[in-house]
Amino acid sequence: MVAEHTRDVADTPARAAAIKTAARGWAEFWDGHLDLDALAVDVTEHLTDLQESRARVDRFTAHSRQRWEHLYGDDPLILPLPGVGPATGPCIRAYFGDGSGFDSAKKAANYVGITPSNWSSGTMNQSRRASSREGPAPLRLAFYQAGSVARTIDPQLAAFYHRLMTEHGHCHTQATIAVARKLAERTWKTLTTGQMYELRDLEGRPLTKRAAKELIASHYTVTPKQRSQSRSHTIEAKRARLTR
Repeated sequence: MVAEHTRDVADTPARAAAIKTAARGWAEFWDGHLDLDALAVDVTEHLTDLQESRARVDRFTAHSRQRWEHLYGDDPLILPLPGVGPATGPCIRAYFGDGSGFDSAKKAANYVGITPSNWSSGTMNQSRRASSREGPAPLRLAFYQAGSVARTIDPQLAAFYHRLMTEHGHCHTQATIAVARKLAERTWKTLTTGQMYELRDLEGRPLTKRAAKELIASHYTVTPKQRSQSRSHTIEAKRARLTR
């Protein structure tokens, strides 16, 4: 512990002495009140369980990835979607399949659980609650993560996010959830039509990744000042709802 916490320290001996003094004081404080030997055994067992659990997760992840690749290969429909990668892609495919389980893009997004909803209790009313939080939690998280990245890749989603942040006073989380919902709807359309996703500008013209990134940087980047204003507006709105 001393070696770990004295790297790149100007006065190593003084830091080492301080650590030993603190440890001695901690041990004296708990002497007679806490069985340190039993605590050490419990911590060791928990660390061992954690290591085994991580190894189990790695094995299942590798098995699932192999199964997914056997069924879909590189999945040319899912992976080209903006913000979707090798971790979120299999999750989305596992729940959406070929998209035929949903009659419309709206129903697909509703299934994910990223639909805005109202909530009230007593005198408090949250008319702008971020999402309903219904549906599979892993799928909802996958689309939220994908949406957070997609707004930096797709000009249409970037413009939508920018408008929510700068004109409607949404916070980052609310705007990202709205982007994730649009991405879920576009994912359903991609799967059901079998057409690969294309980056386009606001007029619908196809763009290269480089051109899309330049367009976002020049027109749809939210400045730190705008983020700060949106954050302040959100805090004031929450206070207002609580005092109604």
